[in-house]
Amino acid sequence: MEPMATTLRRVRPWALLLLLPGLAFGQTGQDRKTRYTGRQLKGNRFECTSDQLAEAGFWREAPSGGVSKSASITTQPGNSNWHITIQGGTARVLAAGHSAPSGGGPQEFSVERTPIGLLLLSKRATGESPQVITIDLSNASFVYSNQHVNPAFNRAAAWYGSCIQSAR
Repeated sequence: MEPMATTLRRVRPWALLLLLPGLAFGQTGQDRKTRYTGRQLKGNRFECTSDQLAEAGFWREAPSGGVSKSASITTQPGNSNWHITIQGGTARVLAAGHSAPSGGGPQEFSVERTPIGLLLLSKRATGESPQVITIDLSNASFVYSNQHVNPAFNRAAAWYGSCIQSAR
């Protein structure tokens, strides 16, 4: 068997861009690709749900203080929900479930409109995790993400699912 350095020299440079993410975790081809279709969304009130969580980062191990890196996609035991109301350049978001902040009340996000959807950025205090919500209005797909670094971890998490128009 050839050493890894010899093998990598034979690979075309552009192919390394495809291989390196998999090599970093010791595996390749771990996609979870499935077909998705959704309905077009209109209006300014949405209820978004997800039970799919993709998470990656570094976790500190107690009591040794060692660090592990990990990446996973899991189905959560129940749905997380986001009730979103948009008024001009501001969105009020009430989250419930695994992704809900400990405060429990609605949070404010700034709203940026893109050619096909919405990009919501959390208005946050220093030290709080940044949160981002994207909604593709052409097919109702939804992604909520946050990331943070603290004494326990340095990680990013993304829930992905879909939205419906809400009357509330």
